[in-house]
Amino acid sequence: MALTDLPIQQQASRRFFFRGYAVAAGGFLTRIGSQPVPLDPSKVTTHGESSLPLIGGVSHSLVRAPELTFPNNIRYGACETFVEGRYDGTQTITTLRATVNDVRLTTGPTPDDNVPNVRSISFRARSMMLQAESVYPQNGPSTFTIHPAQPTEMALVITDTSGNDTKLPITLEFDQKTLSLSDMHKLDEEFRGDRQFFDRSLSCHSGLERPDFGNSSIPRTPRGFIVTSFVRQIRLGDECIPGNVLTRKGFGTIQFGLTLVNPFGRRFVMAHIRMGSSPGGEADFCAVEDTGDWGN
Repeated sequence: MALTDLPIQQQASRRFFFRGYAVAAGGFLTRIGSQPVPLDPSKVTTHGESSLPLIGGVSHSLVRAPELTFPNNIRYGACETFVEGRYDGTQTITTLRATVNDVRLTTGPTPDDNVPNVRSISFRARSMMLQAESVYPQNGPSTFTIHPAQPTEMALVITDTSGNDTKLPITLEFDQKTLSLSDMHKLDEEFRGDRQFFDRSLSCHSGLERPDFGNSSIPRTPRGFIVTSFVRQIRLGDECIPGNVLTRKGFGTIQFGLTLVNPFGRRFVMAHIRMGSSPGGEADFCAVEDTGDWGN
């Protein structure tokens, strides 16, 4: 049902403010050796972006061949995003999707990394995709459903000083319970009642006083966000890594399935990457966010 099909009184009294965002890929270098790399406002570092005006509608972006600023170290192919916000009777539905192809991030170890016989390490994926849908009834709580897809041909590729490659495939195990928790109240309940979820959630926080299992709420950032993940385990080659964080000397750190929740919205990122060696850099792939709400 379109907005204009609602009764005139309802149109005047209850309007929904749509706010939906999707980003396919973004990345930039922060350091080469010991020298910082400042951002250049004339050079774009983000590709594939969709957002909605407050009235909703459809936003679609397709960048088939992105013009890359740091192609030797941060490379990706076609980027596509889609966001739709629409009325459905007395509720609204927002659909969000982000896709990127041919991801390749490459850096190399520094002497401090103490990784002998390694020239470079690359993170690669043939494709990555993240889709989500939120439903906002006029009365009652909203629901948010996320549909992550297993990235295809994802791996770390280690190139030795002789030019030989060793490929370590990466697969993710999604946390179905976290995917089903649509608001902060449910996340708090799970944090107090499920020891495994409690331990996994703490891995997303650092420098915080350890909460008390069974009594404490899930930790918040200073601005009130819950930070958690919808990935419960990573398989790197034959190694199983609990949680959502993959750290490799000579490359850096990858956080998979990063999830940020506050009372007003939710943001999900398939891969949040910090390249911690030389050169250093930052990258995000497949992010979606929804912060819509009904007006008075």
